[in-house]
Amino acid sequence: MIELDHVSAGYDGTDIVRDVSLALPKGELTALIGPNGSGKSTLLKAMAGLLPASGGILYDGVPLCSLKREERAKLVSFLPQQRDVPDIRARTLVEHGRYPHLGFSKKLGEKDRVLVDRAVALTHTEGLMEHPMAALSGGERQRVYLAMLLAQDCGYLLLDEPLTYLDIGAQLETLSLIRELRALGKTVVMAIHDLPQAFSFADSVCLLQRGEAVCFGPPDDPAWPERAGAVFGVRIAASGGDGLFSYTLAGIRGAGMDGKESHNG
Repeated sequence: MIELDHVSAGYDGTDIVRDVSLALPKGELTALIGPNGSGKSTLLKAMAGLLPASGGILYDGVPLCSLKREERAKLVSFLPQQRDVPDIRARTLVEHGRYPHLGFSKKLGEKDRVLVDRAVALTHTEGLMEHPMAALSGGERQRVYLAMLLAQDCGYLLLDEPLTYLDIGAQLETLSLIRELRALGKTVVMAIHDLPQAFSFADSVCLLQRGEAVCFGPPDDPAWPERAGAVFGVRIAASGGDGLFSYTLAGIRGAGMDGKESHNG
């Protein structure tokens, strides 16, 4: 379980995230939603130990601040939204996931190679391993990065907008893979913009507004359309079936240039 106890964090002395207290269930996929600038990325960076924060951040009861850098790297993996494309082969990138577990020599042993091969198989990236990262499509590159996180073999995965710049097919493929990671026992916290995807794929949803967690709960809570609609400034009509929920968004402020409803999901 990840426990956030009155967490605040930001940049240059200004808090972007303010007084967030949450208990994120272990072994589940939690979606962070909220308008641009609501603090999703800042909260994830604080949870990864990459940003100074006040309050408490605990993993399985252990304060994150009490762990050394290499200990954190064995506990939690973080995939940022924006990344440079490294001039290396895909396999080399996946192998980088093992670095926190290697000694001074940074040479992979038999166990490391087994975990790398397992990560490659789970992400179905076998055919990409000898290709340069720059030669891969956005969706292929994202799968390789997820393979790297799997090779790191952490129990907690923090993903910042992992669907950015992907077409719809690659988005759904990536979401299916993320849900497979959860099925392997990983605890996943993911920032995501698309509301239908968040409410269809996540076990829990956390709504951020101006740096505060204003709502947290299961996606099938009937109060979500009103709560989320108020924060995003839209009307949301939800319909569910077989555990999946689609959301139709109709803008309160004009609903687009022609005043018609926009449909997501």
